[in-house]
Amino acid sequence: MKQAKRLTAMLLCAALLVLAIPMATASAEDGYVVTFVPGEHATINVYYTQEYAKPDEVNVTTALSRDSESGDPDLSGNGQVNFTVVPEDGYEVTDVVIEGSYKNRKGPADTFKENTYRITKVASDLTITVVTAEKQEKEAYTATFVVEHATIDIYYQQTYTEDPDEVNVTTAAARSSETGEPDMTGNGQISFKVVPEEGYFIGDIAVSGLYKNFKLPAETGAENVYRITKVASDLTVTVTMKKNEPAELLRGDIDINEVLNINDAMQLYRYVSGQAAIPEGDEAIVDIDGKNGVNILDALKLYRVVSSATTWDDLGISATFPNPHIAIIDDPKPVEETI
Repeated sequence: MKQAKRLTAMLLCAALLVLAIPMATASAEDGYVVTFVPGEHATINVYYTQEYAKPDEVNVTTALSRDSESGDPDLSGNGQVNFTVVPEDGYEVTDVVIEGSYKNRKGPADTFKENTYRITKVASDLTITVVTAEKQEKEAYTATFVVEHATIDIYYQQTYTEDPDEVNVTTAAARSSETGEPDMTGNGQISFKVVPEEGYFIGDIAVSGLYKNFKLPAETGAENVYRITKVASDLTVTVTMKKNEPAELLRGDIDINEVLNINDAMQLYRYVSGQAAIPEGDEAIVDIDGKNGVNILDALKLYRVVSSATTWDDLGISATFPNPHIAIIDDPKPVEETI
């Protein structure tokens, strides 16, 4: 009897120990956490990679940033999140708002799948809020603008010398060139102006959908004003902006943000220690002493400068160099190993 009681007690203790062991769960250590706020009229399906044939998770409220090839959780800052918004019948997606640190938001025009989005280079936890609305009977074909570092103004007709009819928009309706009224006949047009953010210029504009012509500023006669003619479907207009580069760059400004600090020295150390690859075309920026090579001496010299242990003048090295900066590689300084 005593042995039976002892055995029962041992089994009970073992059961309690099992219950005390925590179960493995996904956490922020696996990847950056993405929290979805889909609202009452939509659900979210998630894909681990860019294979959109079948979701890996359905009807979720959270997901992790993942490597685009392997699908494994990613905390490097290069991970992405791929997801589809599934609206309730009678509703449609009107906007997707992202809070957090990332590089690009790719929409259906890029993923080639309805209501499917890809968020690239996720570098922090994100909150993604989906806005839906009841479907309305369409009065006109609509263009959706995808743009960063610029805003879009709209003209209902070709009156480009007057003030725009709408400013800072994300969508615009095709309209009759004569009346300015919404148009679904396939003969409507969309006239818009790109207003660049300070320090940026227009690099490219791509239009996907059915239309006849894409008129450039040389044809509209107005700066940064474009016209899409005979719009016969909904369109996506993707505007790519480029940053104006300064005439001179700071030596050692690895991230090219016009500020020289310890972060630049740390990043250069990552390059020379093999922890990260030097971006193509940036060899001149990281070749601190201009000796046609990037090595630990460059990292040491940059660290001493940003930590105020020495100056560029003391090292006999100029603090800036001309842009385009690749020219510095073609004119190496005399070899000198003094640091």
